[in-house]
Amino acid sequence: MKRFILSALCSGLFLVGFPAQAIVNIEDLRLDDRIQGGSGSFTVNFNGKSGNTDNLGGSANVGLQWVHNKKVELFLASYEYQEVNGQPNDESQFLHVRHTHWLQKAWAWEAYTQYESRPYEEDRMRALVGTGLRWKSLSERYQGILTASIFYEKEAVGQAERVTYELGRFNWMAEGRYALSKQAKIGVSVHFQPQVDDWENNRVIANLGLTTQVVDAIATTFRLGYRHDAQPDQTLKADDWQYSMGLNYKF
Repeated sequence: MKRFILSALCSGLFLVGFPAQAIVNIEDLRLDDRIQGGSGSFTVNFNGKSGNTDNLGGSANVGLQWVHNKKVELFLASYEYQEVNGQPNDESQFLHVRHTHWLQKAWAWEAYTQYESRPYEEDRMRALVGTGLRWKSLSERYQGILTASIFYEKEAVGQAERVTYELGRFNWMAEGRYALSKQAKIGVSVHFQPQVDDWENNRVIANLGLTTQVVDAIATTFRLGYRHDAQPDQTLKADDWQYSMGLNYKF
């Protein structure tokens, strides 16, 4: 079933073949909360290789949002799958639910929960719940966002011997979005997530995105992501780069 879905995506779309990426930065998927009522967004990314090795992979991201008065309910989900020579090689699932209550035009309070799973990467699972404040600029062409929050996370790693980590982290995020033209927009975001009682155990997540409108509801997307973990597991590197290109449909 998975192979059929990915084959359908690859046969129907033929823009480019960058590796798929698992979404961990929710700012990349947020929708315009100035629009009252319901809205949604759907993005697909895919990649493939044939020759000495046969690689097939892709990811799908969906976002649903409901804006009612000064409150915003947001649901985000992502799925990624990779196979090499016909054998599953990587898989990830991502879910995020967030409630935002705008106290003033520029200030909001938020509460959120998130779940991530990578069964092929040491059967890794991560869940968190948090709360904090959000500030945004009110410029039409340029949008700046600052957030400050604290969250509790639980991470389990390992197949034969399961190891569980539980800790609290701060999360500071700065983001800027700029309209290059009526069709093209660029965005940059940086997260800093130190452990509450041990700042040497920190993570940095940075993303660069370019969106180009093809028609009213469809756009091409390019994403470049960087992640640094000051204390990674022994099997993982401290620095990780991800890049992808795909199609986005908003409704």
